[in-house]
Amino acid sequence: MPSDLYSVDLRSVSGADLFRAIAEFLRLDLPADARPREGYLLDFKQDLSESFLHTIAALANTFGGLVLLALVSKTAARKN
Repeated sequence: MPSDLYSVDLRSVSGADLFRAIAEFLRLDLPADARPREGYLLDFKQDLSESFLHTIAALANTFGGLVLLALVSKTAARKN
């Protein structure tokens, strides 16, 4: 599985392989300042909000890109 999520057909990747590919792409084993940052091709969201929809529209109307959605349960959010 390539670590470049921009070049792989995500429809052909199984759930477990996709999880590993995202972790590899995000370089979760490295310090936060060495990981990919948000930019015109990458955005991180925590919920399905109006901001999420605006980002999808912006990416669709420009160069494309990735939006990684990470939903956090209320219980997990309280622990942090």
